[in-house]
Amino acid sequence: MSNQSIIDLFYERIKNDELLPDGAVARRTIINCKLEPVAYEVMLKGNETNADVMDEIVQFTAQIELTETLPSYLTTHSVNMLKASLRVQAPGNTVMVVNDTLLQNPLIRQTLEEGTIANHRFLLDFEDHRRPSRAACDLFSEFRVHFSSMEASTAAIYHLKACQVDVDRILVDGINSRDLIDFFAGLGIKRFQGPIFSDRSVYVRKDFSLSGSNLNALLQLDLGVNFDFKKVAEVVKRDINMMYRFLKVANAAGRSKVMISSVEHALVYLGQIEVKKIISLFIVTEAGRGKPHALLKTAFTYAAFCEGVAEALDEGNVFHGYIVGLFSVLDLILEVNQKNLIANLGLPEDVELAILYKQGPLGLALQALENAEISGDLDFKALRSCSNLEQPLLNQLYLKALKQADEIFTQLIGS
Repeated sequence: MSNQSIIDLFYERIKNDELLPDGAVARRTIINCKLEPVAYEVMLKGNETNADVMDEIVQFTAQIELTETLPSYLTTHSVNMLKASLRVQAPGNTVMVVNDTLLQNPLIRQTLEEGTIANHRFLLDFEDHRRPSRAACDLFSEFRVHFSSMEASTAAIYHLKACQVDVDRILVDGINSRDLIDFFAGLGIKRFQGPIFSDRSVYVRKDFSLSGSNLNALLQLDLGVNFDFKKVAEVVKRDINMMYRFLKVANAAGRSKVMISSVEHALVYLGQIEVKKIISLFIVTEAGRGKPHALLKTAFTYAAFCEGVAEALDEGNVFHGYIVGLFSVLDLILEVNQKNLIANLGLPEDVELAILYKQGPLGLALQALENAEISGDLDFKALRSCSNLEQPLLNQLYLKALKQADEIFTQLIGS
């Protein structure tokens, strides 16, 4: 079965409310010391009794990147879902995550000890104050330590080393700053997870100020009702390399079958709303040159999901949803204070309130995505309570956003 047919089948089951009607699928990034993605964790929650669809779920998680270049980690939240997952022959780059609570289940433990599961690799997930036994360590190929303090996590890492576990098989979760990455890198750790792009207090490095550069000229453009495309063309045309990159974005993100060959052509073929989206995307990719790819993919995912929510709400301005998601991490890309940046962009009021204070449906959609980065639990309860959007639709919008973000990233940045 091809990648695309798996994805289409997965979406179709969601549309028909046959797959994860009360649950969710969330994706978390695993990064290296340079903040670049090296793997993805896909977390399944809910729908425990529907074992007949586990085959589709497990296959889809391995293909959710739409490439086979990065491994996938599959995490389930219950014994039943894990057992259902183990019955499926997972693709070769999939690692099953087992936490130390699930390990206490006799059936799971017996299955691991008997080694009867062909083509499966396992990661043991545990809090840093716990110490897995040597016998438990022998059952797993990888280990994830949940950070609570430098002392506890350091002790846990040295315990694993004493059990003959190589540091290349260890990753540390709960990391929220580059200083912590540097500390654990000194211990030989090379893979990390955590809200490093969510905790702004440890990420912002400088004050925001507008200058006369081409990028900051773009930041000063009015993307609202007073949008003036001529000003965009003037800024882009100042630099031949910038114009080339703009056309690359336009052809990657635009919905026209015609090759966009000039800045003016973009407006003619795509229309004002699509051009506004392309300009917003162009601003983020220009600001993100040389920045962590994981952060850019986060921006693309948030934009696609919030746009989907705005479209589903049918409130008349889908573009607001797009820039809520896209610009919500622009401060992290530029490494500046978020409130100062947003105040200088002249965004519509509802967009500002959604980004800064998580108000309204778009703000709640954004909040759910940010929380999922921290905990892996994609919870749409708050969004559902203030709208008519149901869980299956939100699941579909989220997975569609992952797919769109991956495609845009591949076209603009590379795999």
